[in-house]
Amino acid sequence: MRNRHIIRIKANVIGAGVGVMCLLFSPTNTWLLTVGITITLALCYLFKPDAGIRSAIADTIITMLHKEGKHVWDTAIWKDHCGTGRLCVGFDHYVYLPFQIQNNG
Repeated sequence: MRNRHIIRIKANVIGAGVGVMCLLFSPTNTWLLTVGITITLALCYLFKPDAGIRSAIADTIITMLHKEGKHVWDTAIWKDHCGTGRLCVGFDHYVYLPFQIQNNG
């Protein structure tokens, strides 16, 4: 169970990181989005977050297409924090809550 959440966190970090790296080169266009998705797939192949590949690609696309803040990396950091927080809440629901129900029930 825990492994699935770690995989999703790795995928979120890969997707947001690639999105920021691509945004540093130039504004988003179709070719840069294609390069970003290709780099994301290559990094997912290296780091093996097999169950999180769709999440990593979605994070890359969302980071690159989202309106930039004051700094170019604001969107990626916000997305990464939101994704990690969402996974921590999900981890709590799948691990801690059933344990409490089992002990109290």
